Amino acid sequence: MKRPTLIVLLLALLLSLPIAAIGQDGDGPSGDRPSRDRAIQGLVREQESAYAQFQKLETRMRELAKKLREAGFAEKADNLEKALDVMIQKGLRTGMKEIIDFLQQERLNDVIRQASDVETGLGSLIAILESRRDEERIRENLEKVQEALADVRELKMEQEDLRARTREARTSGTESETMKNAREKVEQLHREQTALRNQAREVPKRRERIEEEIRKIRDLLQKQQALSADTSRAAQKKAGPSMDFEGARKEIRDLIEKQTDLRDRTGVPASLEEALERARALRARQEAAAKTLSGGPGEKQANEVATLQEDIAKAIEQTSKDLSNTAGAEGARAKLDQAARKAAEAAVAMNRGSRARARQAQAAAKEALSEAVSELSKAADDASKSGSAAAEEQAGLAKRAGRAAGSMEQAASGRQGETGEQKALEQAARATGGAAEKMNEAAGKAAAGETGEARKDQERALEHLDEAAKALGQPGEKPAGELSRQIEARQEDLARQAGKSAKSAGKSGTPRAGQSMKQAGESMEQAAAAAGEGSMEKAQEAQKQAEQALDEALAELAKEQNSLADREAAARDKLAKRQRSLADKTKELADELTRQAKAEQNQENAARMNSAAKDLMNSAGKQQQASGQMQSGEQSAADQSQKGAQKDLRKARDKLADSDLEKDRAKKLRGLVTEEKKLEKKARELKNKLDDIEKKPGAQPTGRAGDKMNEAGRRLEGSEGEKAEEEQQRAEEYLKQAEEELEEEERRYRNLQQEELLFKIQQEMKKLVLEQTELNEAVRAMDVERQTAGGSLTRLQRHQLRPLAARQKKQADQVVYIVGAIRKEGSRVMSFRLQTAGDDMLAVSRRLSRRETDVLVQEMQAEILRNLKELEAAFNDELDRRRREEQKGGGGGGQQPLVPPSAELIMLRDMQAKINNRLKSFLGKDVRLDDLSEVQKSYLERLAHRQGLVKDIWTEFMEGLGIR
Repeated sequence: MKRPTLIVLLLALLLSLPIAAIGQDGDGPSGDRPSRDRAIQGLVREQESAYAQFQKLETRMRELAKKLREAGFAEKADNLEKALDVMIQKGLRTGMKEIIDFLQQERLNDVIRQASDVETGLGSLIAILESRRDEERIRENLEKVQEALADVRELKMEQEDLRARTREARTSGTESETMKNAREKVEQLHREQTALRNQAREVPKRRERIEEEIRKIRDLLQKQQALSADTSRAAQKKAGPSMDFEGARKEIRDLIEKQTDLRDRTGVPASLEEALERARALRARQEAAAKTLSGGPGEKQANEVATLQEDIAKAIEQTSKDLSNTAGAEGARAKLDQAARKAAEAAVAMNRGSRARARQAQAAAKEALSEAVSELSKAADDASKSGSAAAEEQAGLAKRAGRAAGSMEQAASGRQGETGEQKALEQAARATGGAAEKMNEAAGKAAAGETGEARKDQERALEHLDEAAKALGQPGEKPAGELSRQIEARQEDLARQAGKSAKSAGKSGTPRAGQSMKQAGESMEQAAAAAGEGSMEKAQEAQKQAEQALDEALAELAKEQNSLADREAAARDKLAKRQRSLADKTKELADELTRQAKAEQNQENAARMNSAAKDLMNSAGKQQQASGQMQSGEQSAADQSQKGAQKDLRKARDKLADSDLEKDRAKKLRGLVTEEKKLEKKARELKNKLDDIEKKPGAQPTGRAGDKMNEAGRRLEGSEGEKAEEEQQRAEEYLKQAEEELEEEERRYRNLQQEELLFKIQQEMKKLVLEQTELNEAVRAMDVERQTAGGSLTRLQRHQLRPLAARQKKQADQVVYIVGAIRKEGSRVMSFRLQTAGDDMLAVSRRLSRRETDVLVQEMQAEILRNLKELEAAFNDELDRRRREEQKGGGGGGQQPLVPPSAELIMLRDMQAKINNRLKSFLGKDVRLDDLSEVQKSYLERLAHRQGLVKDIWTEFMEGLGIR
């Protein structure tokens, strides 16, 4: 596995620590001072380089953590920040700096101590940066998923069982075959009549859509023509008046704005008065609805109460919205909103048949409305008391208007010869003076508390100001730049409307009209862009093109409208013929029923058949009537006749049904309601449980299954067995979907667990390889010393062999742990291969305990190391493969073994090949069996034993694949 770059840098820092070098240097001769100084200086330079690397690493980690958090990788950023905290807590930067200082002071013992602390800290950082997923979290989530999966499967089985019982209840009992056949034929006629009526109602809809489209486009064309005229006037408009003249216009506009605001704040606002009246009226309606409900209304009246409550709720809500911009009405709005909610709750309760809840909600709504009326009355009183403040403001505004009138008179007198502007200023001055007088009168009346009269004077003042504005320019006339922006906004709005019409015209079956509307929209967009740039000439040209495209679209739609008339007539004739044919079939069935009734032995059945035959005859008559009306183009009358025919067919069908049998079936179906509701409750609880799992697997389909169970219960309660069964089947389908999602999530967590196990095994295999390498080298070196000393071990060597044997035994114990984990995951060959290495480790340990270091021991150790390295490589490859699949979004297709069978098969093949090669090599030496040494015999025995094990594992492997 390739380590992340940060970890590589940390490892490099670990290797650069001077602990080992100092130890070696300390073993040298103390008298070699120059050599010692050179060594220390070299260590100082290396440590300074390591310190610089550490500082860069710290900066890089901070930058990376910030980028990861910004990119949305919060977990990875947290990991880096946790590592940075460890750096600070353990004082690694300070520690590395102190190592340099201690080296320069030749305080070597302190160097060793400090370097050891830093080494420990850097190791902690590596552990954090290499940290894997939270194994405990994975295990807990896997258990939750497995538990939920079991619940879903159980619930699905229970629903399947209940559906089977629903089918049994629905089809239980026997009835007269004659009656059953007759009822089925009537049911078929009813279906045909329903389909025919639906088709007849569809005939005029396309024409109606075309007519609606024509109306919309004509309206759009009128708006475009009006906008084109405004654009033309804007293009012809000459340069604006002089600055004094423009200043007068601005002053008048500002006076109008401020006077309008003051008028709205004088006395009680109109919105407040209107809201108070509406709130009182709504309270009265609510009281009337409450009285109706308290009298225990019938079903029809209950429906009317529910509808009334809905209307009251909407009216209250609208009253609250109308007060949104009214100062001082915040408390009233809160009470109105509360009343609207309660009225809506009452409507819902009535629709569900819960009258007690409806009464409770009605009472709460009435109380909230009463409180709203109190709040509105208080707000109106407060508004009336603000007259004195408004009077002062009004007096100030009157003075300003008077000054403006004087300024305009002075400007007019200085414009001798400029007849147009002089006359406009004089008219504006007179009108503004009149406004000032009315403002003064309004101020006096407001101060006296006569707010109603004050508002009338304010209205007259505004009329005078409007006259002044008219005298100074056209009503609503704006500076050229503002006009351009206004035209641009209006044109963009028309372009959007044209775009919508282009889509609807295309859908109505008139693609040419849709294309013309698309062109109109594009031309409008060009006109808007030109107006925004101030180029009115370009805007006018684009507008002409838009109008032309609109005319073309209207022409196409009109053509389609004309052609539809003939097609509608043909369609009506065809449907009328089918209606006549259905009337004949209905009459034939009525005659057949009449004949069967005469032959029927059961008098009750005969009576039901005769009665049904009469209904069929009535239906046939209405069908004939509908046929004639359709041919005459009386679509509405024909629809009513068809509706009546449907009703008579239903009556005939119901009379042919065995009432006792149907009652029995209904009773059985209603008996299943409680069980269906229990299943629904289970589904709701299970959905809540699934919501608590990461990614919420299966939560949505389980919730939908609960909805379908609720609907199935309702259908069972209404004795609608077939519909109930359909809803139950849909619930099962949703539960199946939930099961699949949970199975996929279970596979995901199992794979995560396996990846964690692979990572741990990979780390353990690294340790085993390193330890075995050291053991092999130690035994080989000891054997060389033994041979050099004449073939005998010294007392010291014999003493050193004991810990080597213990270390080899410890290796074997660790292998046993790993083998158990691998075998538990079903990897037979891998566990066998590692087990053979563990067996060899135990054998080597025993031989070392017997002070054997010969060729056989070394060969066994070499084979152990080869096996460990090959297994380590195999686990590395598998971990890399899983990561590549995860990056590509793969990894599905069921639960995977820890190692794929293909990889295990390759390893098994290689094991057999090695045995074969070693046997060939041994036999190729042309050695007689009688001349074999003890070592050679032992070697052959190991090969034979290994061959037997390979045979056993091959058999086990094939059985695991289902091959006998």
